[in-house]
Amino acid sequence: MATANTVPCPKCGRPLAPAGELTVGDRIFPSYQCDECLMQVEMFGTRQEVALTFCVDAQGRPFDPATPDGKLPI
Repeated sequence: MATANTVPCPKCGRPLAPAGELTVGDRIFPSYQCDECLMQVEMFGTRQEVALTFCVDAQGRPFDPATPDGKLPI
């Protein structure tokens, strides 16, 4: 269950505390990382396994700041 300081992982539902912040212009978004939900991504020419990382907007909706449309790769 999420509290005021946590959000549920959009993939597994595990409550996550903020891991940091992302600043875009004058807006600051909290960022989260779920170490239980590993993703395969192309990085530096090879496939890498990384933790699911995402930000949350002002309405509490998760988004991926690394994609043009903000869609999470889940």
